[in-house]
Amino acid sequence: MDSAAILVGWLALSSTLYTIAFGSSNTRGSFEALWKFGIAYTATIFILYLAARLLPTIFSIIVLFALGAMGTFLNFRSFGLVCAVAGAMCIAKAGRRGNTFRTIVLASMAVLAISYLLPLAIDSGAFGTTTQYKSLSQADNGPAILGGRTEPPLSIAAIQARPLLGWGNAQSIDGSTVNHAVAIAQSLGMNNVQTYTQLWIRSDGFVSLHSMLFVPWVEGGPVAAFPMLLMIGLFVWAAIVARGRWGVLVTLVSLQSIWDVLFSPWTGARVVAVAAAAVLAGFAVLGRATSRSAATMNLAGRRI
Repeated sequence: MDSAAILVGWLALSSTLYTIAFGSSNTRGSFEALWKFGIAYTATIFILYLAARLLPTIFSIIVLFALGAMGTFLNFRSFGLVCAVAGAMCIAKAGRRGNTFRTIVLASMAVLAISYLLPLAIDSGAFGTTTQYKSLSQADNGPAILGGRTEPPLSIAAIQARPLLGWGNAQSIDGSTVNHAVAIAQSLGMNNVQTYTQLWIRSDGFVSLHSMLFVPWVEGGPVAAFPMLLMIGLFVWAAIVARGRWGVLVTLVSLQSIWDVLFSPWTGARVVAVAAAAVLAGFAVLGRATSRSAATMNLAGRRI
């Protein structure tokens, strides 16, 4: 487990330093731009890695909430949401080791509460007027839980149109499917049709689904999407069972990876980041299974 944490921690540091030195144009001009479009997650992961090595777990949770709040002030709402949910899950996992059902129930309640309360706090101006204005201006672009991503209705409509074998190529999605996607989007409260359809179908005609999960599902059906579904399952399980020294780090990395698989494309260094996250999550799940097996054997030996 330590080796996997070292891999993720130092990969995060190298990505952060590279972005600061050579980042793209949208990371320039202000710390807000650098944080939101460049180093938010990588810097947070490295800070949590250091905290796990040097401080008790409670300090890692405090750092996680603090960085999430800072990110929300800097207009990175999805970052704040993921950090808040990760922190709540870590609190839910504290004490009474081994009670997975309790963790799932408390974590689910935390996700629902935060998904409802955080947007209310943002809209009230608690995280600054800039974040408040952006949130209110995007109110017609869909549920806050999607973090501003508008593509899922298009993916859903394309899957419904060809559920088994897919389209072969997402660029083959036809007009009737796009119209059905608009109807789905409007049912979710996405009323600025022209705004989000321009993101679905770019000016050069490229159809954008913006998702590691939905692109293979739309193009090749559920069989093509199965590996990504397995990866989501791995990250969910790791976030639920991870405890101890690396528990906070594993929880954040797993939840962020779920977000990336759902709402991000395979671009840049994200392939390496998700692969390293899968290694960390795999070690967390394996370590949990091993510890439970050892505990069971010890209990059986005492009874004998």
